[in-house]
Amino acid sequence: MHRGFGRPAARPYNHGPQDTLGTLYGSLPSLLAATVAIAIGMGVVLRDRSRDEFVLFAVFCVNLGLFHLARFFWEFSGVALFGWGAQTISLVLPYTANRCFSSFVPNVDVPRSRLATLLLAAVLLAHASAFFVLLGRSPAGEGFVNETPWRWISLGLDAYVVLGLLLAGSRFWRAARAAEGTATAPRMRYLFYATVVAIALGSPVIPAIGPIVTATYLYFVAQTLLRERLLDLPELLSRILILALLVIAVSGMYALLLLWIPDNVAGRNTLFIFNIAVASYAVIVLIDPVRQELESRIESWLMRDRFVLRRMLRRLRFRLLNVIEEGEAIEALVGTLRESGRVTRASLYTLDNLGHQLVPRGQLDERGETELPRLDVVRRRPLLDRMREQGSVLRDVLQRERRRVPREQTAELDQILQTL
Repeated sequence: MHRGFGRPAARPYNHGPQDTLGTLYGSLPSLLAATVAIAIGMGVVLRDRSRDEFVLFAVFCVNLGLFHLARFFWEFSGVALFGWGAQTISLVLPYTANRCFSSFVPNVDVPRSRLATLLLAAVLLAHASAFFVLLGRSPAGEGFVNETPWRWISLGLDAYVVLGLLLAGSRFWRAARAAEGTATAPRMRYLFYATVVAIALGSPVIPAIGPIVTATYLYFVAQTLLRERLLDLPELLSRILILALLVIAVSGMYALLLLWIPDNVAGRNTLFIFNIAVASYAVIVLIDPVRQELESRIESWLMRDRFVLRRMLRRLRFRLLNVIEEGEAIEALVGTLRESGRVTRASLYTLDNLGHQLVPRGQLDERGETELPRLDVVRRRPLLDRMREQGSVLRDVLQRERRRVPREQTAELDQILQTL
């Protein structure tokens, strides 16, 4: 995700057309990473500005996006000031990453260390002072970036950023060890490995691949944040593949409508704008149906078990439309879940004749059936209301919600978690 500031390959400032074109193409991956990072950050924070984890993730995305944007201008123009700006922005990355990653760890408050803030301010001040001192002493103006003192300074700052990001990512590893034996442990370990890979391969020093790895990593983390859970590997791969196919489809549509326009035709600009409007209209109309079709197809390839279970439940729904007897409906539902081989535990409750209690009528448990209690409708009202409004209710989602609500609102969530 980061690379230091030593001047790019030496080149004169009076570029010829071919040199300029080659330099522009070489810097485009940084522009891609900047655009994706800022877009993801803004998209997340616009969904809910009241949640700290959304805001912290957006700040980290914008920080990373500005770093890649400064690198794009530096690689394209060769102006040392842009390189210095990119390195200055990168010095903030460990601080924003640490605060962002801490919001993913269960039962851990976001750090508000005054010492860390003072350390960051001292590093930024020292970096700026060294820059202007060496700039004033250099007879060649910007040529100081190739001098030995600045190279050593850049090397030290690069090490500070990389080590800081690794230290921030180690939060996931410590959380995984603390949660050993629970479902949180493998998910946190998986997120730690993804962070290490992003730090190792997400550097702009790796041509083309580095910024793309950074963009992919941010998309993965954003999906994890928006869906209130850490994605499994097949689901992550499916989402990345769906996004890539949508980008290819939309790009192909724009290319078909724009690339055929001759350069010397009269009214080219008007035709260009007209075709852009036509392509945009087609994209807006087709994007949702195409996405749904792609999700269905890719789910059947990468997540076969989920696809088969969803198909069985769809058939069960149509079957229940013709069932009148309650006992027959219960037998059909529990029997279908058991035959699927993809459900480990399930309990079926129905409302009694008086409407006061939920009575257990069916059970599926691979460990053997146990006696289930009746549930009082009045006492379990918070859970029932949530199920009416939201549909399915997940335990890990409720646990994360409990961490961010005021203390006086935790009693209701505790009651729901106890019922589950």
